[in-house]
Amino acid sequence: MVEFKVGHKYENVKGVYKVVSIDGDSMVIRWDSGEQVTSTIELQRRIIERMEWERLEASRPRKKKSKCGGDFDGLGAGDFKDSVTGTSWRSRASLGGAVTTKLPSDKFKFNSWSIYGTPRIQWLDREHQEHHDTWFQAKFFVQLDEGHLSYGFCIERSDDPKDPKDDWKEFIFWLRDKKNEDWLNGVASNQNLDIRESGKNVSLASLLESLPEGRWRSAEIAKRVPKEQVLQRAESIADDISALFETLMPLYEASAPRAAIR
Repeated sequence: MVEFKVGHKYENVKGVYKVVSIDGDSMVIRWDSGEQVTSTIELQRRIIERMEWERLEASRPRKKKSKCGGDFDGLGAGDFKDSVTGTSWRSRASLGGAVTTKLPSDKFKFNSWSIYGTPRIQWLDREHQEHHDTWFQAKFFVQLDEGHLSYGFCIERSDDPKDPKDDWKEFIFWLRDKKNEDWLNGVASNQNLDIRESGKNVSLASLLESLPEGRWRSAEIAKRVPKEQVLQRAESIADDISALFETLMPLYEASAPRAAIR
């Protein structure tokens, strides 16, 4: 895990920066150009970890892959932990690909990406994924912990004042329409979904009412399934996941309209 220290230099997607000061969960960082911003420690740590993963992926020799999702026969009890040591379920030859092949392809061309060092997979439209910072784009996700599988829709907003925050703005604009809010509340109730904002359970109304500017935010609409139920579903859990993603597709379509196939 990256440990930030005042006066030390680190790198994110904008280049090398120096940590000017640290105050609780936030820190002031300054690039060589003189530009200076306040950011959360967690955000900068995740950016560095993602960049390290991307470098490792680029350096690995490419092997002949099996059929997309063809090796997935269900999650194992040993997969349920807060690390990825000794696991392979995140790959495109396993759960990542098994879900991808079941997603509709009339408007988007999805693919899966595993997150470095984290028991999590994310699905994004392949072309949209390349447009700007992937971390803050709308996405579908799967994540494991020691006792549960969580899966659903996720979107984040950066704390960078120069970030256009395109996907986040589209999502909030869509959500402010009462018809859309009522639809999503109905889906959440029928599907037994949790609505979480920056890690806390909230209502959609609370999500819209508590959006201070200039701070990192994360919103998730997801199902949380106990480990025992997931193990019983075996390979069919990929059907459950893709079915919920398809149900929540209006969220992705609203947040990433430029990605839709014309």
